[in-house]
Amino acid sequence: MKKILISLSLLMCITFFITGCKKTKEQAPDAPNESFAPASQAEESDSDLLIQPGIGVGKVKFGMTVEKMKDILGKPDVDATGISYLYSSLGIEIIAMDHTTIDRISCGNPENKSDSIIKVMEQACKFKTAEGIGIGSTEAQVIEAYGEPTNRRGNRLMYKDKRISFTLAEDKIIGIFLQK
Repeated sequence: MKKILISLSLLMCITFFITGCKKTKEQAPDAPNESFAPASQAEESDSDLLIQPGIGVGKVKFGMTVEKMKDILGKPDVDATGISYLYSSLGIEIIAMDHTTIDRISCGNPENKSDSIIKVMEQACKFKTAEGIGIGSTEAQVIEAYGEPTNRRGNRLMYKDKRISFTLAEDKIIGIFLQK
């Protein structure tokens, strides 16, 4: 299953790269929630950028239908598989394994890939936890906020009870993965 997810994510990134698809605020009048457009960080409220382990990210919640997610975020930049929805301007990928409801969300670069599109996602992700943990936070900051991880796997700090993991590179968070 993990290999399938990784393959699907890679396929979406390649598709995104080939099509050169990029959404800007001017190109996306169909996006009902303009506060998600990253043109001006000042326009975004704290709740729009809040990571809530076990709940969701911003206004997108676990268990929400894909259609409701699209009503909130607008059309995804890449929607090639019917499972994964990539919003590169937000730096997030939303996954609905059953094709209908959201059960996983990644922010930035949780697989620590060197692909240029994924690196753009890493830089675009401005979401943070209530404790202020987000892309660029250090391992020490994560441990101060959440305590010792339940599990460490390579460069990943996993908190099973909170259903969140943080991927590190050079002692900085580069990716966050949440699941229902």
